[in-house]
Amino acid sequence: MRLLSSRLCIGVAVLLAAVGVVALAACKGGDGGEVSGDLAADQTVRIRLDGEPDYIDPSIADFATSITISKNVFATLLRFDPTTGEVLPYVASEVPSAENGGISDDGLTYTFELREDAVWEDGEPIQAQDFVYAIQRLMDPRLASYYGMTYYTEIVEGGADLAFAVDADEATIEELRDGVKVRAVDDRTLEVTITRPSTTFNLLMALWPTAALRQDVIEQHGDIANSAWTEAGNLVASGPFRLAEWNHGSSIVLESNPNFWDEEMTPVLDRIVFQIIEDENTAFSAYRAGDLDAAPVPVADLRSVAGDDGFSDELQRVPMAVTFAFGFNHTGPPFDQVEARKAFCQSVDRETLVNEVQQGLGVPTTSWLPQGWTPSSWRTGVRT
Repeated sequence: MRLLSSRLCIGVAVLLAAVGVVALAACKGGDGGEVSGDLAADQTVRIRLDGEPDYIDPSIADFATSITISKNVFATLLRFDPTTGEVLPYVASEVPSAENGGISDDGLTYTFELREDAVWEDGEPIQAQDFVYAIQRLMDPRLASYYGMTYYTEIVEGGADLAFAVDADEATIEELRDGVKVRAVDDRTLEVTITRPSTTFNLLMALWPTAALRQDVIEQHGDIANSAWTEAGNLVASGPFRLAEWNHGSSIVLESNPNFWDEEMTPVLDRIVFQIIEDENTAFSAYRAGDLDAAPVPVADLRSVAGDDGFSDELQRVPMAVTFAFGFNHTGPPFDQVEARKAFCQSVDRETLVNEVQQGLGVPTTSWLPQGWTPSSWRTGVRT
């Protein structure tokens, strides 16, 4: 096994645990710099996917296994810098702001100008209408998107009217879809109207649920909620990778998209082979046997691996913007009382939980936002 590069391609980092052993990773970073060092002739990475994705449709992807694939295959208007968390352009040519005219004076209308070179896997241009269709579909009650609520609950104008029309007939739904305030001014200009000024709307437009979608591809294979369009051979990609194989229950294979258009995001990797392995101990054993190029280290083995001369050099600590917390059932005693919930929270020894139980995996916190993540650090370009 050989270390190829110290960078991971977008989406792949989601798959890795906060601490893992790595024998490779390779793609051009967000800074556009070239990968240094000797590269293997076969640019294939074999990594673990910790379960079969229920779907890879970005509109309904709601768990890491699904999101990991979606983010590598579909492109959004904006994206995050993997190091700083800054919102950057992707399909859009720039991040809308008050200064560049992308945000209206009242803060309610966002205008996204699309890159002229952005194309789908089959060479068709990515157009504003592809985003109109994707965002309106996201809020369609027939799709029942879990993360759709993030966009229709007092955010995109007209979205809630559509999302809550669960008992409406098809004609009414189509009428309500047209009422969602997302429109293509022309092929390269998208306009979105929101219900109130927001300091985080650009951030939302960098997330996977708003990725462009091809209406013709989806409708070719069935109704609005069909999943056949996401099978290998049917799916048309817009991101750095295309779906080459989906061997259900076994593996998913992505190949670099030959028509990908973003130089900074173009991967060095030719293939990513996701082996579906639910048990982390099995995955770690596969890594030890040379069958995987990266795998999470089971918490119980973390200290022993860190002290193992054969693996310590391969151990990588990868920061992730993830927060784990206890949840309470408020409907019954004792947690129907706020003081009981406070007492339980105060009784948790976070330091011991992280340092002893988790063997140093994580950082004790009392905040939902990871350290260093504040609205001001997102730098979305919104006038405050």
